[in-house]
Amino acid sequence: APAPAPVAPGTEAPASGSRPVSIAGSAASSRSPVSGRQAGASDDWVFGPERRRCQATPSEVLLESAVTMREQEQELRSRFNRAASRVIGDEGAVERIMARDDLDKFFADLRLVEPRRHLRANRQVLDRRYEEAMKIQMESAKIGQGLMYWSFKALLNNIMPDLRLGWVGLVERTIAVSSGTP
Repeated sequence: APAPAPVAPGTEAPASGSRPVSIAGSAASSRSPVSGRQAGASDDWVFGPERRRCQATPSEVLLESAVTMREQEQELRSRFNRAASRVIGDEGAVERIMARDDLDKFFADLRLVEPRRHLRANRQVLDRRYEEAMKIQMESAKIGQGLMYWSFKALLNNIMPDLRLGWVGLVERTIAVSSGTP
């Protein structure tokens, strides 16, 4: 059987005969900036017993991925700026930084939308990840008053396994669901 073509960004490969499932939130339900098609629309997919195909070319998929990543980067930067209470630098070069208590406030909303993950983002985990990011930042930038944006991004990347997010968590949840455990 021929290898399946790439899956459209913002979707995960569906089981044979089913529709694609969005894993990217609202970005996947918007119109594609490249093709103008509705992302995830059923006419974009062809299913058969052993094949699935996306109508977008690899270059379209890469371009749409880059656009989505840029949009997500802008949103993350905006959220960081709202959460970071401290400012360092002079009028020529001002940088917002996130103090340790800002990080607690940033993760506090997680309790409302993801209670189980909020339990995993406990004080010890946040302290450990904050200290890891601060150590690297101190070694490279010599700034110890709080996390700079790039250090905050590193913290988010490093905390994903703790929250069971990312591919490993997805596989673990899939195995648990398929074996009948919650």
